Amino acid sequence: MSRAPEQPMYPAWRRIVGAGFAFLLLMAITAQAGADTKTRLQAARKRLAQIEAQVETRSARLAELRADVSEVGRRVEEAHDAVRATQIELSETRGRLADANRRYRALRDLLEARARDAYITGPGSSLAFLLGSQTIAELSERVELVEAVAQNDAELAAQVEVLRSALEAERARLEQVRRRQVALQEALEAEEAR
Repeated sequence: MSRAPEQPMYPAWRRIVGAGFAFLLLMAITAQAGADTKTRLQAARKRLAQIEAQVETRSARLAELRADVSEVGRRVEEAHDAVRATQIELSETRGRLADANRRYRALRDLLEARARDAYITGPGSSLAFLLGSQTIAELSERVELVEAVAQNDAELAAQVEVLRSALEAERARLEQVRRRQVALQEALEAEEAR
C-alpha cells in the first residue's frame, strides 16, 4: 500500500485568491476605520475649540465681574468713610451746640437778673443815685458809674443776641449734617444691596 502523494485540498491558486480577498477585506475595514477615526478626531477638535472659546468668554466675564465687585467694594468703603465722617461732624456739632446753649443760658440769666434789678429799683433809681451826690466830683464819678453799667448792660444784651444767632446757625448746621447723614446712610444701604 503505497500512498499516493497527497494532494492538497485546495490548490495554490485558490489559496492566493483567498489570501487576496482577505487582504482586500482587511484593507476595506481599515480604510473605513481610518476614515471614521479622522471624522471623530475632527469632531473632537471642533468641540475642543468650542469649549476653549467658552472658557475664554467665561474667563473674560469673570474678570469683568471681579472688577465690578472691586468697584462696588470701593464705593461701599467710601460710603462707610463718609458716614463715619458725618457721625464725627455730627458729634462735634452737638458739642458746640451744647457749649453755645450753656453760654447763652448763662448770659440770658445774667441779662434777666439785670432787667429784674432795673425793674425792681424803678426808672428813677439812676436819677436818685445821681442826685444823691454831695459834690461835683462825686456826681462825675456816679455819672461814669451809671454810664458804665448802662454800657455793660448794652454789651451784655448784644452778646446775648450774637450768641442767640450763633446758636440758631449751629442748630441749622446740625440739621444739615443730620440730613446729609441720612442721605449717606440710605446711599450706603443701597450700595450694599447691590
